[in-house]
Amino acid sequence: MRLIVAAALVLLVVAVGLVLTFWAAPFAAIQQWKGGGFSRTYNESASIGEVYVSDPYGSVSIGAWNGTYVKVVCQGYAFPGSFAAFPEVGERSGALDVVVPAQQFTVTYVMNVEVELPNDVESPVGITASSTDGNVYVVWANAPEIYATTVDGNVYVNTTYVQQLVARTTNGDVHLYLDGSESAVVDSVNGGIFAAVRDPGAGAYSFRTTNGDVTVVLPENTSARIFVYSSNGAYGVSGLQYAQSSQSSSGIYVVAGTGAASITATTVNGNVLVERG
Repeated sequence: MRLIVAAALVLLVVAVGLVLTFWAAPFAAIQQWKGGGFSRTYNESASIGEVYVSDPYGSVSIGAWNGTYVKVVCQGYAFPGSFAAFPEVGERSGALDVVVPAQQFTVTYVMNVEVELPNDVESPVGITASSTDGNVYVVWANAPEIYATTVDGNVYVNTTYVQQLVARTTNGDVHLYLDGSESAVVDSVNGGIFAAVRDPGAGAYSFRTTNGDVTVVLPENTSARIFVYSSNGAYGVSGLQYAQSSQSSSGIYVVAGTGAASITATTVNGNVLVERG
């Protein structure tokens, strides 16, 4: 009886091994896909007036380089690679579009997108860069508008003067460096905000988060109406000359110079400081 049981166990082990071998073989044969890079030639006669990048699966970076054409590089990996839908790159009506489509059958998919524009582009180029699971970087000096948004990641923007600017994240920090703007909206929910504005002019600026600190750096000769507020934290205006002020238990309002610009910096759980740079 014992010999029969032992033989049955041996046969069972062999059968299970064969089943696992044939079951796992197709998966072992699936190779991880690794992306490469590719370029797009910049055509002066049909200049690009806008760059649009939508990438839910990784970081987005838009900047400048010394080349003579627009360079688009997509790098990442997918598993199973045979089911991955790869990025779509094209030009339409003077706009360069880079879109990473939704993935339906991949278990793991990461795609990082980098766009580099020639330094000598004379005409303004608007920037729209959005991600879901990644950071967004925009370093570009000649943009009429910049929209940089993500959900889980940080946002970094460094630019000159821009008419319209939106920098937004849900779970991450925002770092902003700019000369000035007609309208700048900077938001986070769970993260801090740092903004350095070299010449606020007469623009409208809003810096808001819920859980995090806000720091805004302004020049000494700033002329602005400044409102600073924190529900559960410290707040203040430091190093700026202002003639009018009013204060409550949670915030302070000051008028520096003639009050040309409007600057609002608020948080719920964190500290807020507007200071001279």
